[in-house]
Amino acid sequence: MAGSREDGTPDRGGSRSGAGTLELRTRVLLYGYGLFDGLILIYPVYLLYFRDQGLSETETATLLMLWPISSLLFELPSGYLADRFSKKAILIIGHIVYLGCFAVWHVMPTFIGFGIGLALWGMRGALSSGAFRSFLYEEMEARGARDAFVRVLGQINALKWTAMLVAYSVGPALMAFGFTLVLALTVAAALTALTALILVRRRAIPIADDGTATLSGFFQALHGHVVRQPAVLRVILFGGALLGTGAVDEYWPLLGTDLGVPEATLGVFLGAIMGAQALGDLIAHRLAALKPLFIGATIAGAGAILLLGVAFGTLAVALPAVVVFAMLYQSALTANSGLLHDRVEGSVRASAASILGFASNVISILLFYAIGQISEHAGVPFAIALAGGLFVVIGLAGLRADLTAGRSAGQGRGKGA
Repeated sequence: MAGSREDGTPDRGGSRSGAGTLELRTRVLLYGYGLFDGLILIYPVYLLYFRDQGLSETETATLLMLWPISSLLFELPSGYLADRFSKKAILIIGHIVYLGCFAVWHVMPTFIGFGIGLALWGMRGALSSGAFRSFLYEEMEARGARDAFVRVLGQINALKWTAMLVAYSVGPALMAFGFTLVLALTVAAALTALTALILVRRRAIPIADDGTATLSGFFQALHGHVVRQPAVLRVILFGGALLGTGAVDEYWPLLGTDLGVPEATLGVFLGAIMGAQALGDLIAHRLAALKPLFIGATIAGAGAILLLGVAFGTLAVALPAVVVFAMLYQSALTANSGLLHDRVEGSVRASAASILGFASNVISILLFYAIGQISEHAGVPFAIALAGGLFVVIGLAGLRADLTAGRSAGQGRGKGA
């Protein structure tokens, strides 16, 4: 059938897509948004500031729980609001909420103030998780450049990873001049990102042909475009499992120290991982150009590398294995995002991404608990090796689902011939 692939994915060469490119102004603004949005100089030092303000370890752990809880509460409503009203407006509101976090921390550096700030930060994550990719996709589609979505998204993400690497390198050093300076520079970067976002000219026209003006109509559209579409559900389930299990990256510093990386060089190890993730984003469009089953195969291979490298390798083998895993994982994650946005039709695109995000948050919480329990009894390397095995299972499940879908599509065509 013209305009679609055998697996139900819209053909990237179809008439809706075209071979256009983003104009220079829009590209620069989007790149600037990615760069400055990732320049969170406060990120590597904010827990140290909490401790300096007299918070105990228990109080800090309690505060950190507010982040995922806030994200969970606002994830699904944010997708609905982005689809129902304006994705760009939701992104701007999210940025203002994000700035509110730092304002609260500045005027109220107490347990309550830090809690409010982290809740706002988590809310911002929910407001932007599904909205930004959907906003980018639809703006590129409106400009006839949908083919380049994964490439541009990967480039924006790579700039974010680069900015995060700079933040991790510079942020701790700037603490010598006081936390207020680090906070002010973080706010300046966030304001720059917000300005770049505001200056992006909208061309996408809101879709209003599927009765989403009312809440009941919206859920009917969600049911029709997502729930009753196996191709979409496969991508959401696979992506939710992939993104949620990816929370294992929070344990890279502990893994490094447990494997024997000196604390003085731990930053080099973490920097190499971020560089690998940036590279993975830059090559994601090549993976996206292949059949969808290669995404599952990539994750299965990445999981095997992590499992074998950490479980049986020496320090010289385990650390490169983690770096290679990070590159392959990030490439597959970004390619899967392109697959989701290609398959979802109608005005529920951000909601579909938010469902994926909600599922990933639940999985992340369960993963943190499991790794914590396993690490306490068997050590962090063993827990990370098991996580590698979990990635193998997720990748093989995705691969099998795509193979099964392909065979079903072939049988359907054979019966109709």
